[in-house]
Amino acid sequence: MTVKEYLKQIDDVIANGKYKDNWQSLYGCKTPDWYYRGKFGIFIHWGIYSVPAFGNEWYSRNMYNKNHREFEHHIKTYGSQKDFGYKDFIPMFKGENFDAAKWIEIFKNAGAKFVMPVAEHHDGFAMYETEFNRWNAKEMGPMRDIVGELKAECEKQGLTFCASNHRAEHYFFMGIGTSFDSDMKPGTEWFDFYAPAYYDENVGDRTIEACDTIDEFPASEEYLEDWMVRVCELIDKYQPKILYFDWWIQNQCFKPYLKKLPLIIITAQRSGAKRLLLISSIMLILSALQLLILSAAHWAKFSRIPGRRTLQSASVPGDIQRIMNLKLLMIA
Repeated sequence: MTVKEYLKQIDDVIANGKYKDNWQSLYGCKTPDWYYRGKFGIFIHWGIYSVPAFGNEWYSRNMYNKNHREFEHHIKTYGSQKDFGYKDFIPMFKGENFDAAKWIEIFKNAGAKFVMPVAEHHDGFAMYETEFNRWNAKEMGPMRDIVGELKAECEKQGLTFCASNHRAEHYFFMGIGTSFDSDMKPGTEWFDFYAPAYYDENVGDRTIEACDTIDEFPASEEYLEDWMVRVCELIDKYQPKILYFDWWIQNQCFKPYLKKLPLIIITAQRSGAKRLLLISSIMLILSALQLLILSAAHWAKFSRIPGRRTLQSASVPGDIQRIMNLKLLMIA
């Protein structure tokens, strides 16, 4: 199925569905009991960045940033970024010791009630089988549907399966690699892994901070549509009970698509699936309501990007504030 065909299917489902993209339509949605009872869950970061295992899961970006220790570490350990790029870790990411059954057993014995793997991190490598991204764990690296195996084991062992998608910020996350002589060159057979690799020469290595705003540096329509179908495919195929987003979806360019997402969950009804829960990051709801309720001090305190532009505080009516605090949308 093409992106356009999938987008049409999404619109058709919404048009014929029970809920519409407004709060009045969604007021009756109830947060599921299991979410209140399941006080403890496991969030999983595992991907290509586990091969270099240096720094953190941002290795895919920092190895191209001369101001980070990963840059020199990469050169000393693997060679120049031109000769050995992030893509070259994929064949080394074999996951030969991965045992979904054992993982879930350990989580369950620890008392966890739900499990949330990152289905796709900022690096653009999908840990699940997908027709919209050839750079995925089913076709490369482990040659296994990691997310699918975890879901199957969750269902088998009685844990609730959830998922997180960090695709949004891939738009600019690795773009700094285009600022010097690296493997990140448009026209190469592998550039679609890094693309679009947005980079603004006016702000240089602070492009990531510049992009992390409400209304500046919007993503292209092509990228937004691609993002939308990837998220919806994840919902349709794996039916996670929770779908979480990381960041950058606060940008206004995502708003038309974010308004549809709570309704897209209805697509699961086509296969008789149980109710699904969509839990968004607070930025999703901020975007949907066009309200800014996080103080600049709070945002700066919890931001891991020094100098990130902050949101300005704003007063919010009490009834809206209560809605914001819920952050949970339930489709019955």
